[in-house]
Formats: sequence, C-alpha cells, structure tokens
Amino acid sequence: MDTKERILLAARDLFGSFGFANTTYKRIAQHLGIAEGLIAHHFGSKDNLFVEVQVRILQDLTERMAEGEFYAHHGLSMLLNQAKALLRASQDPQSGCRALLRCSPLFSLEHQSPDARLLAGCQTMIQRVLTAIVRGQKDGSIRSTLEPTLAASVFFATVFGAIRARLLTPAHGVLGIEPKDGFYAEILSILERYFSASSSSEDDGATR
Repeated sequence: MDTKERILLAARDLFGSFGFANTTYKRIAQHLGIAEGLIAHHFGSKDNLFVEVQVRILQDLTERMAEGEFYAHHGLSMLLNQAKALLRASQDPQSGCRALLRCSPLFSLEHQSPDARLLAGCQTMIQRVLTAIVRGQKDGSIRSTLEPTLAASVFFATVFGAIRARLLTPAHGVLGIEPKDGFYAEILSILERYFSASSSSEDDGATR
C-alpha cells in the first residue's frame, strides 16, 4: 500500500473517531509514523484530504447498494436490499460510515458548503433509491400513493437515523435505551410496512 493510500485510510478512521476539527496533520502523521509534509504533498490541504475520504466513502456505499439490487425481484425488494446494504456497511469499520455521519458537511453544520463531488455522490445514491421506488410503483410492490422524492427522504432519514443511533450515541443508547441486536431488523420492518403496497391495503381494510 502506497503512502497516499495509507493516509486516506488513516484519515478516514481518525475523522470518524475525532471529527474534522480534531483530526490534524499532526495526529495523522503520528498515527502513521510519517512526516506531516507528506500529507500536504499528496493532498495540499486538510479540506482536500477530507473531501477525498468522503467521496470514497460515498462511492463504496453506492457500490454496496448496487450489489444488493442485483438480487431484487421487484421494486420493494430492491429498496429493502439497498437499506440492508447500508445498514450492513455501518457494521463494517472499513466502510467509513462513522466518518460520514460524524463530520460530513452532508450530515452536520460543521461545513457549510459541500464540495460538488460530495453532492454528486449523494445524488447518485438518491437516484438509486428513486429508481427503486418508481420501479416498485410500476410493478405494484410499492404504494402508488407515495410521492417518490418525499418517500426517498423518509428512506434516508430512517436508515441514516438508525445508523447514527447505533454508531454515534453513548454506550447506553438514545435516552438510555440501548439498541439491541434486533434493532436493524426492526428498522427494515418499519421500512417495509411504510413502502409495501400490500401493507397499505391491509391498513386500509383495518381502517374501514
């Protein structure tokens, strides 16, 4: 592994552990046992390094979503497989999910102007989810009454909210409630009930 790659991987882990402000050239250099100047040589600035790390994380998550889609037989299963891929990624330290949620300009106010490449990476993920929703509405597996963009917002808020609760809250959990082993399974169940056309029909029948 060359020095540039080692710096990217170390920065990913340190951004996730300490946040943007506290991940300094000095901390990265000490972690790797290299001179600080090597980091500047390869990336120019900490902001540039940060963007490179975040772009890689988004690319990796998008690839994981795409792999899950391969096994889908309709829009709803495609969407749920995307969610599964993201939730599984959060359990893999190599995915960088902690860094993405802890200090990304897309998830916090620490940076006010996201880089265009980061926005493009997010748009790619959003488009995959929108494609699954539209496909599901056409094949009848997803509720036709859902507005796709709003539904995509619900999808990401639910999935990344769950990941944030699992990764970034104190050991005792949200409001003192620790997420159990079945936490992610319940999140998937909630998504299925929200999106599923069959669940909608059952709910309508119960209401009547």
